[in-house]
Amino acid sequence: MKFSHLFSSGGSKQRQGAAAFTLIELLVVIAIIAILAALLLPALSSAKKRGQQVNCLNLQKQLALAWTMYTGDNQEQVIGFSTVAGAATPNWRIQPDQVTDTVPAGLTGTEAVKWLIQQGYRKQPLFQYAPNPDIMHCPADFRVKVPNHFTWTSYAGVNGFVGGDTAYQALPGFINKSTQVQHPSERFLWVEECDSQTISVRGITVGDNLRTWDMNSGTPSLDFSDAQWGDSPAAFHGNSSTFNFADGHAEARKWLSGTVVTFANSMNPSKFTITGGTEGNQAQSQAKQDLYYVSKRCPTVLNP
Repeated sequence: MKFSHLFSSGGSKQRQGAAAFTLIELLVVIAIIAILAALLLPALSSAKKRGQQVNCLNLQKQLALAWTMYTGDNQEQVIGFSTVAGAATPNWRIQPDQVTDTVPAGLTGTEAVKWLIQQGYRKQPLFQYAPNPDIMHCPADFRVKVPNHFTWTSYAGVNGFVGGDTAYQALPGFINKSTQVQHPSERFLWVEECDSQTISVRGITVGDNLRTWDMNSGTPSLDFSDAQWGDSPAAFHGNSSTFNFADGHAEARKWLSGTVVTFANSMNPSKFTITGGTEGNQAQSQAKQDLYYVSKRCPTVLNP
């Protein structure tokens, strides 16, 4: 019995020792976990970006559908793509510095600005066709985290449609009726824009995609060789941006030139080609395929 007891006790100790981790084994396990995490994190990040892009495309489709329903109820008159208040043609939204409503108690700083942006959409007629003020916001828009550039508006209407300003309506080239669009599956409505300029809203410096997305889309008879970037597009989805079209569909564009991505992501307030900005000029000279893609799809009377 004594011998048996000693044998049993010794065996128990042996089993306990075998179950314990040594420091080296623990370090090996930690290293393996670190390697697995390094392998998985890029995949998870990529999946997150794809999910955000899918969400963004869905929002773009909702905007296009709302645009179609609005024109159908208004004798094919298109809604204005400017963002100014009091225009003769109703605009799709009003920029936050022109919203005069009282901000609800408890909202301050960028939360107050966000509410004003949303209210600028609620007050306009497109809201009844797409009653979700967050329809303006791409979840990948990084400007919500950039100091003095916060905005909730990720999309801007293309300037080929009537801008909403009274002066625009008399200018040649602008489309006033949806029936003027002869190639709806190939003509933009809204684009993702990354405006780097700032405005003051109730004493807070913020960003906003003011008015329309402007560019010189060029001449169809010259195969758009005279096109020129104006406002920058966005690249919220890595090196891609989203667009919606007059037929209601939305698609993503992967920029072929890194100069367009640089142009898009820059927060330099003078990046635009119209101000001689370095980023815009580089995209102008080095991104001909990307420039051709957007210019060919910009709607005008000459490019319906």
